[in-house]
Amino acid sequence: MSRSGSERSSTLTKGLAVLRFVAPQAEGCTISQVALGVEISRAAARRFLLTLCDEGYLRQSQSLFLPTPKISKLADTPIADGTFWNTLLPPMKHVADETGEACSMSVMVDHDIIYVARAPSRRVVSVHLEVGSRLPAAHTSMGRVMLASQPQDAIAHFLDMVDLPRRTRFSISGSRSLRDAISASASDGFSIVDQELEEGLISVAVPVTAPNGAVLSALNFSSTPTRYPSKRLRESIVPMLQAASRDITEILRTKREIASIPQKETLQ
Repeated sequence: MSRSGSERSSTLTKGLAVLRFVAPQAEGCTISQVALGVEISRAAARRFLLTLCDEGYLRQSQSLFLPTPKISKLADTPIADGTFWNTLLPPMKHVADETGEACSMSVMVDHDIIYVARAPSRRVVSVHLEVGSRLPAAHTSMGRVMLASQPQDAIAHFLDMVDLPRRTRFSISGSRSLRDAISASASDGFSIVDQELEEGLISVAVPVTAPNGAVLSALNFSSTPTRYPSKRLRESIVPMLQAASRDITEILRTKREIASIPQKETLQ
């Protein structure tokens, strides 16, 4: 039975249309692309996209809006599909094999990071992490490099909303200190977090960029400060992670190019 116009919400209908349009776009899309694809104004598209970011279903990387794993509660999307992330594992396994330490990848949801792929360490570590593990973005190297890719207004909103409890005696406290750390990550192109999440744990992360320029995720290496002090991380691990990140971008580019090749029709 059809419903009368007064029983329907055109705003909700348009919002769902925006969600359906962005959900399959693992590498994100712009306001203009959404406006054109959903046939709404740029102003309306921007409002819907920012609202979906506030609710954690999307996140912003400069001018691009990307789906987060939270969207999987509503629909099947590449970003929530483990097979999508598993295809990106070989460069991570190379880092883990070369160093004997864990190499992980995560995406940001709300104020946290969620692990989507992981090449484990050969050593026993105190922090047990696996795909699906969730950690606070503020106290992790992956969280900071992903925050560094966001526009200033999005960073300001995050700083206004996030709690910053001291997890260890080394943890950053206060939004000003965190803003400085995020700015340093943006300038350096990587982030090192030394024992802020757990004493005895140091990590470094670099952004992973999709072929269209969006920061899709972050790549991380973690160890102990005695084995890998900050100086050694900068000199030996950052270049290795950056090379792995470039390899992942190339995998994504190849996947996109293959997907764009027209398939031959099956002869009957």
